[in-house]
Amino acid sequence: MRIKCQKCRFTVDPKDIDIQRGIAKCGECGEIFNCQDQLSEVSSGPRVQERPDIALPKGFAVNYDQGALVITRRWFGPQFLFLTFFCLFWDGFLVVWYSISISQGQWFMALFASLHALVGIGLTYYVLCGYLNRTIIEVKRGAIGIRHVPLPVSKDVQITATEIAQLYTKRKVHRGDDSYSETYDVRMKTYDQKDRKLIDGLFAQDHALFIEQQIERYLGIADQSVQGEVERF
Repeated sequence: MRIKCQKCRFTVDPKDIDIQRGIAKCGECGEIFNCQDQLSEVSSGPRVQERPDIALPKGFAVNYDQGALVITRRWFGPQFLFLTFFCLFWDGFLVVWYSISISQGQWFMALFASLHALVGIGLTYYVLCGYLNRTIIEVKRGAIGIRHVPLPVSKDVQITATEIAQLYTKRKVHRGDDSYSETYDVRMKTYDQKDRKLIDGLFAQDHALFIEQQIERYLGIADQSVQGEVERF
């Protein structure tokens, strides 16, 4: 059951809901309001096939710090072993190329490889992130914060938790001439009908579903089916 405060949109704790009288008290702002309409919607809403519990995936840790939910995900996975060998080959080739071009004074030859060098720098940085980085998701009653440490990758994300109507996991398919791969995003639907990315680029479906599951449980969001989400089994 999920009842939202009419004043601040905070999810009301079930123990603060008087079902018989149809009233609720918000634990965030203290507002007491009539929730009969919301109770009617919950009781008459369509039944949704529930997902099975997702166990703690390898490389994840869940802790509680001063009441906040903290999910830590280590980036490293088998894909980074392959990328390591590819990166060593790519960078090694460039070292030989530049050694020859500079020693022979072939500056055009060195300039020709500049784009490849940029690719090599980006690839090397990404591989280092794979070995060293962790994603930390901190969930409080009022906000969700996401950051990647220790190597900077993107700006920290801050989201107001009371904006979230529903979380869901979406599959993204990547096709090349001779390649096929899938990644998974955790996304959110807001009360003003916007669709926003929470975290993307996860290589395993259970990683995304676990993050969705833990945040929904902490914030008291009932899991609902969303168009475009991964299959329910």
